[in-house]
Amino acid sequence: MKNDDDESKIIWKVQCVCGKVFEVASDRFCSSRSCGCLGDENRRKNMKKMHEKYYLENTNVLLITRNKPISSNKSGCTGVTYDKSRNKWVASIEFKGVRYHLGRYDLKKDAIEARKNAEENLYGNFMEWYSKQYPEIHTKIANTKHT
Repeated sequence: MKNDDDESKIIWKVQCVCGKVFEVASDRFCSSRSCGCLGDENRRKNMKKMHEKYYLENTNVLLITRNKPISSNKSGCTGVTYDKSRNKWVASIEFKGVRYHLGRYDLKKDAIEARKNAEENLYGNFMEWYSKQYPEIHTKIANTKHT
């Protein structure tokens, strides 16, 4: 099939190993290995390998000890977002590979309180155990500024 912008450029419709059908321009055909799924998979593997000693029971200890939320966070609290369609603040938390929905709230402070309570309940005993089991890594994390 030809592209309207450039008569000489051919767009190929191909099927990825994951089954997804995607389009790729002829000049990128040989360098395209997937629809993007391989990149995502490799990124996850590399991140896990890079932080292997910080992953335990499907939990990234660096993430749960982070002092500040990521820069794109608008609430000021990790795990608290605003749902425009419902005009509510939403609180959630992930721990050991499981995502927990903590509820929708009219007030941001209530969503933040729900998140903080969940952190205390879920992370508290885990971090206490982790610090005893891996004291050298725990100390290193505690002394590292990671945002």
